[in-house]
Amino acid sequence: MRIRRFAPADAQAVQALITDILAAEYPGDQPAYPAADLAQIAVVYGGPREAFFVAEHDGRIVGTCAVKQDDAATALLRRLFVASTHRGRGLGAKLVEAAMIHCRTHRYRTIRIRTSDRMAAAMAVCRRQGFQEDERTQLGTVHLIMMSAQVS
Repeated sequence: MRIRRFAPADAQAVQALITDILAAEYPGDQPAYPAADLAQIAVVYGGPREAFFVAEHDGRIVGTCAVKQDDAATALLRRLFVASTHRGRGLGAKLVEAAMIHCRTHRYRTIRIRTSDRMAAAMAVCRRQGFQEDERTQLGTVHLIMMSAQVS
């Protein structure tokens, strides 16, 4: 398995991975995670301090993680997804680690992620990387959790 930057040829596989996971595992959370950004990944995550990472195994995209600039000091961790067939192997941690390295390189001070309370595995990965819960809000039936970590 390797973690690398997104390439335009990955677009269809990335979109399928994320939308399939959301539909199968988090159908009630979809309003909180609109898919508009997935139609133009290279543009949406193409800023000079932004990145979209993929995990590839045997030529197949099995994980994703993105860094989006929020402001000069803060990055957003987005689209942290791992295929069910590849969970439990530390892949989520490797994706978050790649994002953290990117954030250090681009001099962000803080990285934040918004997740739902049903995405326990993603929250656990983030906690192990030093993220702490900042706030909880509700969007319809979805309980959103904002977590953040200092980038050192």
